[in-house]
Parts: sequence; C-alpha cells; structure tokens
Amino acid sequence: MSLRGKRAAPDGTEESTKRQASTPTSELGVWGLVGAMSTKKDVLWHVVLLLAVPIWWQLPGSVAGSLFPFVWVVATQLIFIGAFEAARLRRRAWLGQYLKQSSPWSRWLRGGVVMVVWHQLVSAVLAVVLLVSIRLVGWPEMVLLAVGAGALWLLGRWMKAHLARHVIHDYLSAVTRRLLVAPASALLAAGLIVVSLIRPQPYLIDVELGMAVQHHVVSNSHSLLGVFERSASVIELASFWAVQNALDGLGVAGWGALLGWIGVFALQSALALAFVLFLVGVAAAYDALRRLWGCTAGDGESLSAGQERRR
Repeated sequence: MSLRGKRAAPDGTEESTKRQASTPTSELGVWGLVGAMSTKKDVLWHVVLLLAVPIWWQLPGSVAGSLFPFVWVVATQLIFIGAFEAARLRRRAWLGQYLKQSSPWSRWLRGGVVMVVWHQLVSAVLAVVLLVSIRLVGWPEMVLLAVGAGALWLLGRWMKAHLARHVIHDYLSAVTRRLLVAPASALLAAGLIVVSLIRPQPYLIDVELGMAVQHHVVSNSHSLLGVFERSASVIELASFWAVQNALDGLGVAGWGALLGWIGVFALQSALALAFVLFLVGVAAAYDALRRLWGCTAGDGESLSAGQERRR
C-alpha cells in the first residue's frame, strides 16, 4: 500500500528526486554544477593540498633540507602520475584511431620501460623546480599560486560538467585534466611573470655579475636543497642583471639581454607548469585511489553476499 502511494503521489519525494536526477546539465548554473559535483572528501583533499604548499614554504631551512629527499620523491611521483596519464591518453588515441595493428609503430606507442623512465626523469626535474621555487617566492607569488589552485579546481569542475555530454565517462576525468594543463599553465605563468617584474629587485646596473652574486646570494646550507636554492637564486639574479643592464644600455650586448629575458620567462613558466602538473597529478592520484577503494569495497560486498547465499 505504501509502495502504491509513492508511485501515485505526483509531488512525492521519489518522483521529485527522479526529476532532479534527469535534469540536463545545461539547465544548471555553473556554481550549481560545482556544488552538485563536490563532495566533502573532495573538498577536504584539496584544502589539505593547499595547506601543504605554504607549510613547505615556511619550514625552517634545516627542517626543509632534512625532509627534501622524501618530499622530492613524493612530488616526483605525483607529477609523474599526471604526466604519464596524459601521455597514455595521447598514445591510446593514436593506437585506437590512426594506426593499423600491423604497423611497427604500434609497439613503440604502447610504451614500456623507456616511457616510464623518461617521464620519471622529467617529473623529477619538474619536482625540483617546484619545491625550490616555492622556497624562494614571496607573499605575492604564494597568494597567486593559492588563487591559481582554487581557480584550477573550479575550472576543472566546470569543464568536466560540460564535457560530460561529449566524452566517454571512463575517459572524462583524464580528458578534462589533459585539456586543463596548457591554458592553466599559460595563465599562471603570465601572472607570475607580471609579479616578478613589478616586485622590487636589487639594483644591479654597472655591477659586475660576480660581485652581484657574491653580495645577494647568501646561503650557509650545505644540504641538497641548499645547493638547488643557490643555483636557482644565481640563475634568477643573472637574468635580472642582464635585463637591467640591457635596459640601461650599458655593459650587456643584445644576445645577453635576450638570454636575460628568456631566463626571466623560463623560470616563471617552469614554476607554473610544474605547479599545474602537480595539481593535475594529485587529482589523478585521488581518482585512482577512489576507484581502487571502490573496487575493494565492491569485492568485499560481493564476498559477503556470496557467503550469505551459501548460508
């Protein structure tokens, strides 16, 4: 009787729930989509991520130097997960759409040990860039990174909701992350370059580069992190030294000024790319763990159901 009542009720809870579930995504607002797709665990995961970056930024040099090998390994693997996922997505498209099964390229595009090693090396370099750059940035850059992380998360949710009508569900998250990397990295790099150019810089005009390095790059740490920090500081200082002396018209030839500008743009672009790939890798790792946990929970439920049937 109760079941019949639920079916007949025009404004019942079950019917309204079904109507809400069948509502097309185009009728929902952007913020409604974000709220509908977000979960408490998802939000908590990203909040913890955002807190980890400023914690690493503010750690004392001795503590950061001791933790650097472990943090480097973790950051490398997270960047690797995101980069490797994108590479496999590109290769899978070639294998499934363009190449014949008899083509010798198929074996190469499937990847293997060489592909894994290559992406591990690239990820290790990007992890060094990320960890060292975060230690050297100031408050404006840190605020920009935090805002960029939040914007990337919201943009990813928005893109995923709109791509759901066009992309196969199994590839939806991976395709969304793949499409986010280029525009997010470009926008973040542009912001970092602007901040680096407008913030106060040491006066380096008519100063020899060696004297400038000796005076402005000071570090007593002999750890691996300290070595990387000194190297990054020297590269950044040399870039601004070339730019300042070129703008003043003294002491630096045209090619030197060009190298200086390339250095300024390359440093900030590398940080932006590494940071975005790190966020993408964290999201990919989170999805993989969630799928693994779902499979494990499903296997446990199936096992319990089988035991109940045998009883």
